[in-house]
Amino acid sequence: MINLKWIEVNIKCTPEISDDEYLTKYVLTILNKCRSKCESWHFLWEGKPWPNTLMLRFFGDDEKIDDIKEILEEELKDVCHCYGEHGDCGEDKEYKGEADVWGTKIWERGIKFMEFGSDFALELIKTKINSEKVANINITLFIVQIDIRIFF
Repeated sequence: MINLKWIEVNIKCTPEISDDEYLTKYVLTILNKCRSKCESWHFLWEGKPWPNTLMLRFFGDDEKIDDIKEILEEELKDVCHCYGEHGDCGEDKEYKGEADVWGTKIWERGIKFMEFGSDFALELIKTKINSEKVANINITLFIVQIDIRIFF
């Protein structure tokens, strides 16, 4: 039997590096190595009570999540990060998803929405880097605003 679980890594961001740089330098690199190992993934910017925290989550079977954690450790070795749930870190903290709160059907749709939104944001950032036409769009703020309006 395959056991599925989530892993959430919380990356403490500093003002010296822009949000877009965190996404292109870390998230894209990690995603290129982990996408084939997971069932789903997404990122969120955590505001309160953990400001400047980039939450990166992956969902998949136990063995592949262990592989993903090894990749995370390697790729994030030069930034402050920890594992937990909802931006809160600790050995006793493990992200379990939102099905208990939102209901299974809504959570299944929410997972797809957050993954699509994360992929959309990364594509916009890549386009922004390669084109002056979208240079003034604050991509990460746009996605966070969508998340807030839909889920809260």
